[in-house]
Amino acid sequence: MSRLIKALILRSRRIARLFGPRVHSVQKIGERKFLEHFEFKIEHEDFDPAGNHAVADLMRYFGQRIANDWPAIPGLITDLRIDLSQMTDEEIVRRADEALDGDLHPSGLRPSFTDNGGLDWSFNPSESREWLLMIHRHAWWLLWGAAYQRTGDEKYTEAFVSQLIDWIDQHPPPQQKSENIESWRLMEAGLRMRVTWIPVFACFHHSPKFTEAAKLKMLRAFYDHGQFLNQFFTNRNHLVRESNGLITLGLCFSEFRKSDEWVEKGLQRLDSELQAQVNKDGSQIEMSVGYQWLTIEEFEVTSHLLSQYRRRLPNSDLDEALRKMYEFLAAVIRPDQSFPQLNDGFILWDAQRLAEAGRRRGLSDIEYVGSGGGSGSMPDYCSRSFPNAGIHVMRSDWTQNARYLIADTGPYGGPHGHEDKLSFELFAYGAPFIVDPGSYTYKQSDPYRNYFVGSQGHNSVLVDRGSQVRRWNSQHMTPVVEDEIHGAWFSDEVLDIASGQYDEGYAPYSMSRPVDVDVNFDVTHQRDFVFVKPDYWIVADYLAAEQLHDYSFLFHLAPDVLVENLTNSSALLRSGRNGALFFLEAVTDEQMSGEVIEGSESPIQGWYSEDHHKKCSSPVLSFSIGGARSIFVAWILYPMAPGSDPTEVRSCAVREPQAGFRTIQVQRGGLSDRIRLPDSAHAVSGEESRRLARVSLERRREI
Repeated sequence: MSRLIKALILRSRRIARLFGPRVHSVQKIGERKFLEHFEFKIEHEDFDPAGNHAVADLMRYFGQRIANDWPAIPGLITDLRIDLSQMTDEEIVRRADEALDGDLHPSGLRPSFTDNGGLDWSFNPSESREWLLMIHRHAWWLLWGAAYQRTGDEKYTEAFVSQLIDWIDQHPPPQQKSENIESWRLMEAGLRMRVTWIPVFACFHHSPKFTEAAKLKMLRAFYDHGQFLNQFFTNRNHLVRESNGLITLGLCFSEFRKSDEWVEKGLQRLDSELQAQVNKDGSQIEMSVGYQWLTIEEFEVTSHLLSQYRRRLPNSDLDEALRKMYEFLAAVIRPDQSFPQLNDGFILWDAQRLAEAGRRRGLSDIEYVGSGGGSGSMPDYCSRSFPNAGIHVMRSDWTQNARYLIADTGPYGGPHGHEDKLSFELFAYGAPFIVDPGSYTYKQSDPYRNYFVGSQGHNSVLVDRGSQVRRWNSQHMTPVVEDEIHGAWFSDEVLDIASGQYDEGYAPYSMSRPVDVDVNFDVTHQRDFVFVKPDYWIVADYLAAEQLHDYSFLFHLAPDVLVENLTNSSALLRSGRNGALFFLEAVTDEQMSGEVIEGSESPIQGWYSEDHHKKCSSPVLSFSIGGARSIFVAWILYPMAPGSDPTEVRSCAVREPQAGFRTIQVQRGGLSDRIRLPDSAHAVSGEESRRLARVSLERRREI
């Protein structure tokens, strides 16, 4: 970018700051002036903001409203990783008391307090912005509210009111949008309204410690949030949360003169976002299971609000969109009822939420999947492809012992995307074997961010130790609804086949492109996934290049997987969970070397994360080929039930008389399969099914 362009951009931003829209806080205007922002009737008489008892009348009115019609404390407090419905009263009180002592974050990292005992809202012990953002959502207030409801102990009210007043005084809304201010990032403003503030306003409303002055201060802050969320907005999943906060605020505080405007603006934005975020196949554009869940959760909030207040989106069918989104989750769920960690996003939702959604919405197959077959009706499919997302699921059956592989041939997921094209996960016989290591942190300066986002943290191929680098292409950073088919798919009674290709370059990975880096565009990688139903897979890698390169094939294993035998081209794995076995072998003409890497810090390799700021060492198989141009490697991935004899599986390459093909023979238990594959990369065109059908299986029973 030239200096002139940069200067013009900076100048336009300065002009926007000077002349752009602004909001002005109502915290410091007179009491009578603020009360003019309300329009409603109390006890059949027009409310008089100039009356001597106006504030008392106002609070008495809201006390009546709260008793009859007000959002309750949510059962699941996601920020704290707490499900109140699964806790006894004693457990809730104990956890609330821990929060009184400063245990406010699931990471265990504690905030700092000022000399007068107040919370230091700017202190960040984690050096991660996500930690500080959560602090400004005040999730523990819900915990105090739940404890107060059960005990009536005023210590919870006193703590809440003290922090409320302190936070409001220290964090007036900025006059203009600024996503760099943690306390007023728009998503946090929306979540405060939708999740935290409105329920706790009701919880503590009748407490004598929640004075009229404090309530009035909070009402002013509610109005400030409404102005701010109405005037400013962002995009994607953030905008859904912001809009739900604005709608909830407008509906719950319908007495504000601006409330109808807030509700209509929120509905228009949600309508637009539903159409802009959800693909026709039901996948969300960020290509993340975590953000698929988050978006569903927010749109379910929208659905509940629309139903409760008899409203609707202007143009979209929300129920139909949610049905498709749940179908995506049902298809990708692992056999152990957990969800794959595709791209960013921490999986905070369990399968029971899927079952509940199926029951609530009359989706019997969704209920079946979420309940693990306990209720509902079995889906009429096992394997399924989602063409807009480029996500392909190959599954043997719907039991916990199912053989399962999920492959990614899809587009980049924007800011939450990973360099994981052609990566996959594999579960079998109740055990995870090959897994996506997760996300760990969103802090871009943390070297582990590079690891978990780059191809080195996925089950793909490194070229000259370089990663895929789609993130460096600006067009990938703004995902849009996909009309295209990403990858190819074929399925019949005996085979599932998925295929995809990557050709956007390789380089040493970092979250932003270094000035002096050279991207290697010489290599094209194509990967075909072949499921020989119902037992095993052949994964065929085609790497085409004109120059010599070093190739490293990575397989990230679940933390409890043991590597029992390793050669330069094969490995035998055993699950520490239940003893299930997994045999992996490469069929290739190339010389290969194999190693196991676990918990390495220089370079970073061999780590697994299941939640924010939590990681553990985990084995990675790395098979390398040095100094080669175009190569072909077929991987035999054969899982076996606990107690199996791994020596039963035998494989070899078979001489193929027909040019352009390779045949691999796999034998076990009296069955002999011959799988014929193309021996070089082949274009993925509009004839996907016909081309992929050239992969064939010949099965014989030996005597």
